[in-house]
Amino acid sequence: MNTANDKGYLAGNSVSATRIDTPIKDLPFSVNAFTDQFIADTGSRDLFDVVKYAPSVTSSGREFTAGNTRFTIRGFDQLSPQRNGFAGDRYVDTVNVSRVEVVKGPASVLYGQIAPGGTVNYITKTPHPEASAKLHQEIGTDSYLRSAIDFNQPLIDNTLLFRVNAAWENYFEVYDTNESQTTVIAPTLTWRPNRDLSITVDYQDFRRRETPPVFMKPNIRIDTRRDSDPALKGAATGERDARVDRGFLASYPFPAEFNYPGSNDYRDTDMESLNAVVNYRINDKWSARANFSDSDYYVANKLTGIGDANLTPPTGVTYTAFAAQVLADPLRALDASTATMTRRKRLEETYGSTQSMQVEATGSFYFSGGYFKPLFGVYKSEDEGTIRRRESTANPAANVPNSQTAPNQHLQPWNLKDPSTWDYAADYDEMALPLRTHNITDSSDSAIYAVGNFSLMEERLNLVGGLRYNTAKSRNLNYMDNTYDPVDGDFKASKTTPQFGAGYKLNENAMLYGSYSESFVVAERTLTTLGVPSGPAKPTTATGLELGLKSTALDGRLTSTVALFEIEQTDRILRYSDRTSTGNTAVTLLQGTKDRSRGYEFEINYTPIDNWQIYFSYANTDIVVTDAPPPVSPAPYDRSITDPAYIAAYTSAYNAAILGQIGSNPEATVDQLFNVWTRYDFVDGALANFWIGGGLNYTGEKQQRVDNPFLYMPAYTLFDLVAGYGFYMGETKVDLSLSWKNISDEEYFPANQQRGLPSRFILAADVAF
Repeated sequence: MNTANDKGYLAGNSVSATRIDTPIKDLPFSVNAFTDQFIADTGSRDLFDVVKYAPSVTSSGREFTAGNTRFTIRGFDQLSPQRNGFAGDRYVDTVNVSRVEVVKGPASVLYGQIAPGGTVNYITKTPHPEASAKLHQEIGTDSYLRSAIDFNQPLIDNTLLFRVNAAWENYFEVYDTNESQTTVIAPTLTWRPNRDLSITVDYQDFRRRETPPVFMKPNIRIDTRRDSDPALKGAATGERDARVDRGFLASYPFPAEFNYPGSNDYRDTDMESLNAVVNYRINDKWSARANFSDSDYYVANKLTGIGDANLTPPTGVTYTAFAAQVLADPLRALDASTATMTRRKRLEETYGSTQSMQVEATGSFYFSGGYFKPLFGVYKSEDEGTIRRRESTANPAANVPNSQTAPNQHLQPWNLKDPSTWDYAADYDEMALPLRTHNITDSSDSAIYAVGNFSLMEERLNLVGGLRYNTAKSRNLNYMDNTYDPVDGDFKASKTTPQFGAGYKLNENAMLYGSYSESFVVAERTLTTLGVPSGPAKPTTATGLELGLKSTALDGRLTSTVALFEIEQTDRILRYSDRTSTGNTAVTLLQGTKDRSRGYEFEINYTPIDNWQIYFSYANTDIVVTDAPPPVSPAPYDRSITDPAYIAAYTSAYNAAILGQIGSNPEATVDQLFNVWTRYDFVDGALANFWIGGGLNYTGEKQQRVDNPFLYMPAYTLFDLVAGYGFYMGETKVDLSLSWKNISDEEYFPANQQRGLPSRFILAADVAF
C-alpha cells in the first residue's frame, strides 16, 4: 500500500476496497481511512479507539473469550476485523498499526465471508530504508503505565530491512480487584534482492494477563413466568407489550467501580501470528503477489459468578408488574424483596489456529481516455477451533462454607442487599470442575475471484466490478459424546457473490457514485430448541445498494463523502436463553429473520489552514427486523410441568417473544453516531511548537440484547482533550503531550459486555532519534 500521498489526517489511497492501490476519491464505494497521525493524535491504544470515529461503526464486543474487536457496521455485526486482508485478532494493539480502513457494504468479492455492513482492515507497519528509533512512554492516573518502542534499521542498504515494534502496558486499575498487563512484540523483515521482487515476513506475539478481567455490570433478571396468570406471561397476542421479555432488564444499580468476578479469577490471552508477503513485478503491465498467514490463539477465562441479579418483587407486587416498573426506572430494583447473584464456578478455554494463503495477479493497461486494471485471485484457509468449558451446576446447601462446596456445586450466592456476603476471596480448583462442553470445529474456506477497475471518458467514468465463487465447509465434533453435529452431516455452502460500482465525475472535484454488492456468511451453528438440536443453520446472506457523492474543494483542503445505503439481510441467527428448574441454561437458536438497514452518513476532512485539521462524521441508521422465524412448539422451561394449559400458555408467550422481534432493532444497533476530532498547531509567537487537540464521540441509545428487544443502553457523549509540545535536543526530536479522556466522567457501556473508562489523565513522551 502506498501512503506517500497521505497528508495529516487525509489518506490518499486505499488498498482495502479493491486491493488495487487506488485514490479514495476515485472509488465508487464508501471507504473511511485513518492515518498514522490520526491514530497517534487521538491516543488510540486499541482498534475501537480508532474505528469509533468512522460513520456507522460502533462496538458490539463480546469479551468473555471473544475479545473486543467485534463491531457493528451499518447495523450489522462484524465478527472479526481483517489484518492486512486476512482474519485479524481478537485484540489489536495499535503499536504495530500504520493505517485503519473501513470498507462499507457487503464486500464479499474481496473478503469472502464478511458481514453485510462492511469490514475493518488494519494494516501493520513495515520496514523503510532510513534508520530510525522512537521511544514512547505514558504514565497516567489509576496506575496506568505504557512503554513502547519503534526501531527501524536497514541491515543491508535498500536490500535487507528490519523493524520491530513492541509495547508493555499496565492498564487502568479503576474497577474492584482488577489488574491487567499486556505485552506485544512485532518484528518485521523485508528482503528486496532486486527492483522486481520483495519478500516481507512479520511475526507478532500478543500476551495479556487479567487478574481478574473487567466484566459487564450484571443485568437484572425477574422471573415473570412465576406469575400464575398465563396472560401475564405474554400469552396475549398482538399487543406490543406482550412481545417484551420483561424479565431481562438493565444493569443492577451497583457502584461504578463494581466488578463481579472473584479476586482469584483470571483471563489469559495469547495470540501469535507469522505472515509472509511476496511481491513480484512480472513486467511493465503485470505483477503478482502471494500472502501466507499462520496464526494461533489461546484464551483461558476463570470466571466466578453469573452476570444476573435475580430479583423478587416487593410484597403484593406481581413479577410482571415489578419488571415493568424496573424497565421504566432501574432504581426501582432497590425495592426488591430479595436480590441475589449466583456464584457459579467456571473455566472456559478457547484455542485454535488458522492457516491462510492468497495469490493474486494484477495488471495495469492504459489507453487513450482511461485505463483498465484487472485483478485475479485465489484464496484458501483452514481453521481449527476448540472450546472447553468446566463449570458447576448445582446450588449448595445454605450451611455449606464456600471452602467445602463440591466441584459440581456453586459457591454461596451473594445477597446484593448485604455487601458483607460479597466474598471475592472464595477460591476453587478450576481444573477439578465437571467438564460440561468440549467441542472442536474444523473448517475450510476456498475461493476464486476476479475484479476489474475501469476508467473511461478521460477518466470521468470509473467502473469497478467483480465476482467471487466461495466454498466453505466445517465439521463440529462433540468430544463429550464423540459425535458430530449437526445430526445430518457437515456444514457446507457455496455462493457466488457479485459487486459492481460506477462513479461519474461531474467535474474535476466531484464524483457521483452508486454500487451494488452481495455477501454471505456460513453460520457454522446447529439450530436448537431449548437445547435440542434441529439441524444445521443456513448461511446468512445479504444484498446492498449505495448511492453517494465524493467531493473535493478549496484546492484539496476539504474532502467529503455523503452516502445513502440500504441493506437487506436474511437468516441471522436469533439466540434465546432459558433457565431450567435446575438452574441450567437451555439455549434456543433460530433462523428466519429478515433485517433491513437504511440510512445515510457523511464524512468531512477539512484543513482550513496548514496548521489546523478537522475530522467530522455523522451517521443515521434505521435498522429493523422485518420478518421473524416461524412459530415453534417448545417444552416449558421446567420439564416436570405437564399441565396442557400451562404448556399452551408458555408456547404462546414464547412465540410472542419471537414475533416481537418484528419491528425491533437487532442487538448492538444504534440509530445515531456523531464524531469530531481536531488538531491545531501554533506556529508563531510564544506558543510556537505547542499544539492542542480534542474531540467528542456521541453514541445514541443502543439496543442491548435480543432477550428484550425494547431494552436499550443509554446514549452517551465522550469528550477528550490533549495538549502537546515538540522541541529538539540536538538532532533528537522530543514530543510531550497531556491528555484528558472522558472529561465529563460519564459512566458508559460501549456494548453489552463492555465497560467504559471513567475520567483519566495521561502524560506521554516521544523521543525520536
